[in-house]
Amino acid sequence: MCAAAELTRWPDDGSIGRVAHPRFHLGCTALGATLILAACAPASRGDTDPLLTVNGTPILAGDFRSSVRHAARAVASPDVLPFPEKLALLAWQVLNKLLSDEVLVQHARALGLQVAPVELEQRLQEAKQAGGGDDSFQEFLATSGLDEWRVRVNFERNLLLLRLRERLIAEAAVSEEEIAAEHRARALEFTEPASVALAVIRFEPSEGAEDPAARARSVREAIRGGLAFEEAARRFSDETLTRDEGGRMGKVGRGDLLPELEAAAFALAPGEISEPVRVGADAVLLKVLEREEGRLKPLAEVHDQVARELRARKAEARLDEITRRLLREATLE
Repeated sequence: MCAAAELTRWPDDGSIGRVAHPRFHLGCTALGATLILAACAPASRGDTDPLLTVNGTPILAGDFRSSVRHAARAVASPDVLPFPEKLALLAWQVLNKLLSDEVLVQHARALGLQVAPVELEQRLQEAKQAGGGDDSFQEFLATSGLDEWRVRVNFERNLLLLRLRERLIAEAAVSEEEIAAEHRARALEFTEPASVALAVIRFEPSEGAEDPAARARSVREAIRGGLAFEEAARRFSDETLTRDEGGRMGKVGRGDLLPELEAAAFALAPGEISEPVRVGADAVLLKVLEREEGRLKPLAEVHDQVARELRARKAEARLDEITRRLLREATLE
């Protein structure tokens, strides 16, 4: 029995029309077998045959097959294809995506959204170059089983879907009360952690030399006696990455340093120099150059970011509602 006929047998326990959404059910053995056979068929067999039609527009078997194989690679599951139950689940997911995209593309066109040929060509060339140029693009075509015409069609469809999302984002209304509430709810995310700007002098074990901690104490006393920390770093530090910079290592936050160094660094006030800190066999002197306490970014500072994210979230929810309605109303054959 063909897949289209089996679609009408799917149970509707909160699903959309004849298509379960957002997940397909595995209860339909005949359709599962149909999809597995379609996914595993040789790339040259029936690529232009319709797997099914959505409001009269065909979803081609070749597109379905290449999408399943691409999805298997994307989830890093080379073991999918040999196992029918895994392949069936992946096939349901891919078919759901193809159906959802198709009804959304049709909806976008019905709204008058379009992609100008010049823009399509420009975006396609940009994608080719970003992917490594023409040679890489030809390699992609060979491995994906697609031709350039099909890639162009898919690219246009993706741009139409992007246009639709942009329209929904622009239409999404967000109040100042919602923005303020979101800022409060995400206070931890918007809190800048405390940080310190450090300079360091590292002392490593050396044959015939004093113990690193003893050397560190001697240099610390010399600094307390008037030797500049930066000069001491240039003369005595074994840390080659920062020695020529007077020991400056830049700004660090909590979690950026080893625990013993973090504890010492964040206990210092600006200008203070630590006692020697043991790090394995080494000893380290730290100087805090600057210190910034953690702070919650004020709403004014993140207002636009929060508004954009809220609009995007509402747009995605609206897009899901539209998808469900369109699938429910679609004619699948």
